[in-house]
Amino acid sequence: MQTIPLSVPHMVLSSQQTLTGDWTLHTLTPFGDMDILFSTQSERSGRVLFDVAVKGDTASWMLEGVFPPSFRTTIIELIGRIVVRHSGAPENGAYRFNIRLTGKTGDVKVSGHLTACVCASADG
Repeated sequence: MQTIPLSVPHMVLSSQQTLTGDWTLHTLTPFGDMDILFSTQSERSGRVLFDVAVKGDTASWMLEGVFPPSFRTTIIELIGRIVVRHSGAPENGAYRFNIRLTGKTGDVKVSGHLTACVCASADG
């Protein structure tokens, strides 16, 4: 199987930061609405760990298991990239994630990591 890098647009409709530094983003993507709540922690290794909770259209898709694993991986990477971009962390870093997806039928917890991204954009 061959793959190509994609740039998936998203729009943050609203955001809120708490006094403890947690963020809530209400985000619109081509895959549906997502409410993303995240906080950051520094690990001993120097990496940043993001704890992320996601509610919305995409979360229910992930829980139902209707889509192939490659699509699930793409959605998880999209969530990770949105979190990194809006956290203020450099996009070319390496990050670990604990993600909890909440849908109508329950919660699914996944973990993963993002490596440095050299992404092409439509802006040039």
